[in-house]
Amino acid sequence: SSEDVLRVHAIEYVEVIRAMEAELASGQTPASGFGFGTGDNPFFSRMYTASLAYTSGSARAAEAVRDGARLAFNIAGGLHHAHRTRASGFCVFNDAAVALAILRERFERVAYVDIDVHHGDGVQGLFLDDPTVLTCSIHEDPRTLFPGTGFLEETGSAFTSVNAPVPAGATGEAWLAAFDGIVMAALERYRPQALVLQMGTDAHELDPLAHLRVT
Repeated sequence: SSEDVLRVHAIEYVEVIRAMEAELASGQTPASGFGFGTGDNPFFSRMYTASLAYTSGSARAAEAVRDGARLAFNIAGGLHHAHRTRASGFCVFNDAAVALAILRERFERVAYVDIDVHHGDGVQGLFLDDPTVLTCSIHEDPRTLFPGTGFLEETGSAFTSVNAPVPAGATGEAWLAAFDGIVMAALERYRPQALVLQMGTDAHELDPLAHLRVT
């Protein structure tokens, strides 16, 4: 429902996407804006409905863990580039951020761990200065891959934003060293009561867009 995404997105952004879907259904071409209409974020049929659908999987999974389940999984989730008022990187609604917001209804400290080869910039931005949410992302060096963010110094005022940028061409051994030395160290210090995992597999050496050599 719209209530799910309004946990992290502005109402004007949600309403614009709803209107874009209606315009497309009537044969109109919506005006570009809010990140849509160019590059990685084209207009597409039923964009509002489809984006609510993938978000609902993560929302219901988070509710299950909030209510006592030990583990839940949304195979369609992980759209981590969406911002509060802007689509980015093929991401319309940020389902991972929605899951974190739901978990905060029960848990005092939650953590986000992102192993996608791209920096989880949308999630980081939404919780950058929130001491109750630790965001951790291991990704290819921002100087060589989209979205160009995720440097070590991006800590937020609460120092609960942790990034592990890995150089282009790095092997799995180097990736694991960065994960253990930065991400795991931060988690052990923060001691979260619940986790949201974004398990992108594009750090693999066969991925055509990135430049890591993880097997």
